[in-house]
Amino acid sequence: VAALAASLSAALTAMVPALTHGKKGFKAVKAEMNEVASAAQRLKDHYRDVIDRDTEAFNEVMAAFRLPRGDDAECRARDAAISEANKGATRVPFALLRSIAEDLPALIEAIIERGNPNSLSDAGVAALMARAGLEGAYLNVGINLAGMADESDAATKRFVAETGAAAKGFYEAGAQRLDELAARVRGRVIS
Repeated sequence: VAALAASLSAALTAMVPALTHGKKGFKAVKAEMNEVASAAQRLKDHYRDVIDRDTEAFNEVMAAFRLPRGDDAECRARDAAISEANKGATRVPFALLRSIAEDLPALIEAIIERGNPNSLSDAGVAALMARAGLEGAYLNVGINLAGMADESDAATKRFVAETGAAAKGFYEAGAQRLDELAARVRGRVIS
């Protein structure tokens, strides 16, 4: 759902330039709006694909849990498979989180500031959907890391610490920027 929210944000971000293109008074931003639309369309498609990658990663976790655990060797192999599958399941929402924080805000800002003002509410909803996707991705990273926090091997502990710190940084920066963009739209459309 986090990826779907991001995809919806990108779809709106691609739509506003289409509603700007060819309109009187927007000739000076035509090239920029074309670039924004293309980049947003690529992100929309990418985020849609993330939905399937997330499902695949979850299926790998479930498959690891179904591995046999009859003797010590099987238990160790199962535990290692679960750990690796959990890391994979964490990397998918982490990459989504990073992309939402790094890629969407500048595109959304462009449509807020230079897009067709009749589509300003669409730009605001794009910021809100990006914020929902960011929040969802961060929660997914967090729940996956929490499930690995008790593992004893040093590599997993390092993965949890480094991924958690990086995720927090992307989340905080992205949330601040997207909240500011949504507030900017509200300030312009609601009296």
